[in-house]
Amino acid sequence: MHPVIRSFPSVMFYGDRITDGENITTRKLDPVLTKMSEKFKRVVFFDLANSVESDWRIKSKMNQMESEWTFSLLEYILKICQSNGKVFKNRIAVITPYRG
Repeated sequence: MHPVIRSFPSVMFYGDRITDGENITTRKLDPVLTKMSEKFKRVVFFDLANSVESDWRIKSKMNQMESEWTFSLLEYILKICQSNGKVFKNRIAVITPYRG
């Protein structure tokens, strides 16, 4: 995991105990992923100020506006990152940190 991606969950949830793999600084990204990293930072936070979180089945929470917005963002990412018919839809992760 790239250090920028690792940093947030490591600090917020694991007392900064998560470490990076040995190959993280030497590995080469696929050209399409390199193109994606030119358009987006490795970690991006968006503030959807008007979204409303609602209880779902009492044990968890959900936010319909955030999920729809995230889906639209993923569609955009997949569109701009296609190259030679190769789509990276199996290489994108959405991480939703939540401390309940």
